[in-house]
Parts: sequence; structure tokens; C-alpha cells
Amino acid sequence: LLPNEYVAFMREYAEQKEPSIWICKPSDSSRGRGIFLISDMSQLIYDQQYVIQQYIKTPLLIAGFKFDIRMYVMITSFHPMRAYIFKEGLVRFATDKYSYDEGSITNVYAHLTNSSINKYSPSLEQHKETVGT
Repeated sequence: LLPNEYVAFMREYAEQKEPSIWICKPSDSSRGRGIFLISDMSQLIYDQQYVIQQYIKTPLLIAGFKFDIRMYVMITSFHPMRAYIFKEGLVRFATDKYSYDEGSITNVYAHLTNSSINKYSPSLEQHKETVGT
């Protein structure tokens, strides 16, 4: 969590064997607001607390698109563990095909799956009926 763990992050950053992309997420935000990717420390702007982690270079894709799965679980007891999984879930897709190329890291439509961001994608209508099929 930056800036509190800045020294620990810089140690990890310095020890990386090959250049990596890092994803920065505001700790107190939602709907994809304020998320950005960096490939160099000079791009890091933290005017608030961020959770930062190494970006997955080869994520699981469906037809070339990033996705996430939301499952709803209700836990009613820990001892003994008792959990109920709702039989329906939600899958969200990015609206541009994924690329790890450094030139694509500013394309939020390829890297984020938030509906509140992708509804503004210029390619939404083009891929709307085919993503995930």
C-alpha cells in the first residue's frame, strides 16, 4: 500500500529481473476510477493511497479479451464453516483485445473489465454480441 510501503515496493521493483508493468489501484475507490498501469517509476503518481501489484503478463483470456468472474457467496458460520454459493454469477469483459505491449498500457478498454468504464468504449457495439461467445 503506497505511500506507506514505498521502501518495500522500491526494493521489489529494483530486484525485478526483466521490466514489468505494474497496476495501481486507489485503495478507496470503485468502478475502475483512478486505476492506471505503469512501466517505469517516473510514471508513478500517488496523491492518495494505492494498492500496487505486478501486472499479470499472460492472464487467462477468452477470445483474446480479459474478463473477471463475480461469484456471490454468503458465509453464515466460520466454526463450522458454512457457505452458500449463489448459482448465478456475473462475467465482465474488456471491450478491446488484450495486449501486454508497453504502448497499450494506457488503453483502459483492453486492461480493465469494469462496466462503468467499458460502456464508453468506441468498440463496445462492434464486440458487444461476440465477446465471450
